[in-house]
Amino acid sequence: MRARALLATGLLAASVACTRGESLARLSAEEQTLLRRIKGLEATLASAKRNGGHIVPFDQILVVVRQRLIQGVLDSALPLEQVVAQKYLIRATAAHVLLEDGFAIVELEGRASLVEQPDVLAEVKVYAALDVVDLDSESGSLRARVKVFAVEARSTQALGVSVPVEQLVEDLSRQQVEAFAPLLSAIDIPVKVGDDITLPAMGPEGGVTIGEARIPLGAVVEDVKSFRHRLWISIRATRTGKAQ
Repeated sequence: MRARALLATGLLAASVACTRGESLARLSAEEQTLLRRIKGLEATLASAKRNGGHIVPFDQILVVVRQRLIQGVLDSALPLEQVVAQKYLIRATAAHVLLEDGFAIVELEGRASLVEQPDVLAEVKVYAALDVVDLDSESGSLRARVKVFAVEARSTQALGVSVPVEQLVEDLSRQQVEAFAPLLSAIDIPVKVGDDITLPAMGPEGGVTIGEARIPLGAVVEDVKSFRHRLWISIRATRTGKAQ
């Protein structure tokens, strides 16, 4: 029921946006988040249909990452600082991760200032999606790539907004979101996927003795879904060599 209501709301928002001729880049962060959740839910439903009603396939390795684990990783990395477009200094002092049904989002909050005028400040909020999760080939750890899709800025002054601050807010709002990508481009998730499986030794009971064997495996991320405040990562394992 919840998914149906959300789908209807999102489709209505998308219809209105298209009617007005707005591009995705001109939609508010809230509207963009909603549309991405709709797309994620549609992909989840399509996957369930392909897998006989199961949201995640049962013939692959399943790794489940809780929201609070990723939140802890983000908290340990704060504050984040980055010069954007060679003129704005962005300092993020708070981060929030939300693994909602259909869409995983990271929100960074902080302040932006002019590099040449540090006293000209604006509040800034950066919205990013946990776009893809893959495996680091060397460590075997999971890595989430982060893609910024929206930025919102506003004045830090309640009254009497100065012209430089107004101009800073306006310029930040017009800045291409790709310029904010270096602020947070990836998150290393402290979950390791092994590169082999060990079969224990058997015997000598019954007159048969089989030594321990290690089978090298290759792991590839097949799919990532976000729901119930978790990432559900499906991993396909293939044998890469002879047993040792």
